[in-house]
Amino acid sequence: DGKLLVGLFRCDCGAPMIYKATTVGGVRYRYYTCDRQRRGHDGCTLPSVRAADAEAPVEAALAPLLAARGIHTLGEAQEASAATALAMAAYS
Repeated sequence: DGKLLVGLFRCDCGAPMIYKATTVGGVRYRYYTCDRQRRGHDGCTLPSVRAADAEAPVEAALAPLLAARGIHTLGEAQEASAATALAMAAYS
């Protein structure tokens, strides 16, 4: 599961947009929702955003940079980054 934008974007009200996923009838639905709204606070009416709709423009913008490094998706980039972080921690 992606979670590609966790911690990277905020709602119009200033609260973080958090990642949520659910499975209904065997279909996986991924989306980002305002944390403030999720907690039941008034004042935020921004609807949830489908994860694919939010992530696609970011992936498209980064695609040329990633391809130049032999990486084809943001998921691969995250995996490579995590592996590098683990390797660095092992040598710390």
